[in-house]
Amino acid sequence: MNNPFLMFLISNETKFMRIYQRTMQLNKRKVNTYFGKPLNKDDKSICNSQWISVLEPLSVASTIKLKWREQYINDDQYKKITAQFGDDALKTIYYDLCQGTDFISQWIEQVFEEAKQVALDNKYDNQDIPYNQCVSIIGFNSSRFDQALFSKYLHNDKWTIQSYIGTMGQGKQIVVEHKQTHQTDQSAQTQRVQQIKFIDAMNYTQPTDLANFAKDFGNKDNESKGLFQYEGITYDNYNYELNKSQPFSIRAFDSQFKNKTMSDDDYQLYLSDAKNYATRQDYLQHYNELDTQIMIQPLDNLINWFYQFNVDMLSFMSLAANANAIKYAIAYKDFHLNVNYPQQSKKSTPFILSQSNWNLKVIGYNIQDKQKHRKTNNNVTINDYDYYKDLFERQ
Repeated sequence: MNNPFLMFLISNETKFMRIYQRTMQLNKRKVNTYFGKPLNKDDKSICNSQWISVLEPLSVASTIKLKWREQYINDDQYKKITAQFGDDALKTIYYDLCQGTDFISQWIEQVFEEAKQVALDNKYDNQDIPYNQCVSIIGFNSSRFDQALFSKYLHNDKWTIQSYIGTMGQGKQIVVEHKQTHQTDQSAQTQRVQQIKFIDAMNYTQPTDLANFAKDFGNKDNESKGLFQYEGITYDNYNYELNKSQPFSIRAFDSQFKNKTMSDDDYQLYLSDAKNYATRQDYLQHYNELDTQIMIQPLDNLINWFYQFNVDMLSFMSLAANANAIKYAIAYKDFHLNVNYPQQSKKSTPFILSQSNWNLKVIGYNIQDKQKHRKTNNNVTINDYDYYKDLFERQ
């Protein structure tokens, strides 16, 4: 199981910078291999044992999309790409268990650091226009798996959860606030607390997997998803297994969880890809980073598609909410604030106030007021007919 996170820059004119996150490769950690009293039978000790395992994060990668700057030219961390509204820069960060058991905290700290530049790139060209939106960290299917694993790292002496929308098992949106970092809003001459927002790309599409998401919403040249076996990597053997230089055998890709085996064609694709990396750990990093990068085009396409209706996709938390916003956008497409409504067409019949119609209105209003014991001193009268007839004709 692995799920990406990407960092998004949300900006005016649909030039969105963001952080795409692909967390996490998971491994199994044995928490209990034996319980119960041993039974002595026929001079033999029989133990009732059970293997209980939990999932632990193994690695995490994020790709940050930024505005291209000339200072990135000689920096290998940044890759220049051509986008709809100009050139952008991609930067990928990666952490795994080999960097320490606190690697998730290291990753969150780095995400906060990268989010500072994302927030700057998202500001309007006119610095007098205030911009106060937290940076979105977009994962894929992350609300079901990733967030359950890293949510315990979202509260410490440096940062804390500012708001949580969803259930305990599935968070639709988590806003995390840094306790020690403040960002300066030059337009308002104020400082505000830095915040990042974790959301799931699955909020904006039908149930699918990452490969089909990239295929359905990406472009033709979008990269394909890599292949990695993770069921055989455990908390006890990850260091030994990942430091090996030889590729995994085809048998290693057999999935007991999905009850599937790898085809010969897929295994050949894996071998041709894995030979470019010195160790399995290097390939794992490539695999995680690729999972974040293939999310960029699909999400860009989705965001730009919603923007044609003047709808900011990431400001809503579901596909239904975005669809509702589009409905109102279409309904009010031709609405203008400076126009009087309703407008009469040339073929419409003008309203002519007749004496009999006016008399009925006046009598009816007087009857209603008397029934409700309201004063009628200032009510219109039948003698006011000429005034209101002239008023209607001049409209």
